[in-house]
Amino acid sequence: MSDDFPLPPPDVFNAMIDRQLMAEARFYEALGRAIAWWAHVEMSLLLAYLVALKPAEEAPGWPHDRSAAEAAAQFSVILGFEGKLSLARRVIESRAAGTPFFDEWSKLCGVIDKRQRRRNQLAHYMVIGSSEGPDSPLVLRRSVMVPQVLAINAKTNRWRRLAQEPETIRQVDLDMARRDFGDLSMAIESFAARLDRQDDGHAPIAAQVLGIAEADLARHPKDQR
Repeated sequence: MSDDFPLPPPDVFNAMIDRQLMAEARFYEALGRAIAWWAHVEMSLLLAYLVALKPAEEAPGWPHDRSAAEAAAQFSVILGFEGKLSLARRVIESRAAGTPFFDEWSKLCGVIDKRQRRRNQLAHYMVIGSSEGPDSPLVLRRSVMVPQVLAINAKTNRWRRLAQEPETIRQVDLDMARRDFGDLSMAIESFAARLDRQDDGHAPIAAQVLGIAEADLARHPKDQR
């Protein structure tokens, strides 16, 4: 240990370590909750897909009959979310063509794309410790997520992380992602229910999510890539 940062008494040092571990545990719990909520988005998309496939003359028991089960299986065997969204998008656009639902679904797909990018960040970014103070064992290092961007330093021939890029994901961002995923799930289900009833009045949650997403894109136009 460097003489610049002498260790405190053992009881104080152990308390600091416990605090660090508790903070890390809360971060990973928030990360797990956020990623787990994405499954609700996929389930809601499946429900919207089934509604769009529903026969004009509703079959008894739909969506619990065999044809609906086969359609659900076709959707579920697609491993990547982009493939599932592509399939659902084509089917729902066909069902909504010529109705106000078409434009609403297009906007909702924009929100889905934006939230999917966040989900992918949560799945593939790396967790590191970060502190705003000096590099000292006495400074609490908070967990954050950053892209796994590596490059070779030509002088040392060692791997180093490129820090000049980008966004850091903090615990507050994980909590926001979880709420965003939950709101998006409800918006998709609200859209599906109204598509099923042919009710083209915007439900409050769908209008709210679309409004928030449009405001986000206005503030961060680069997210439209």
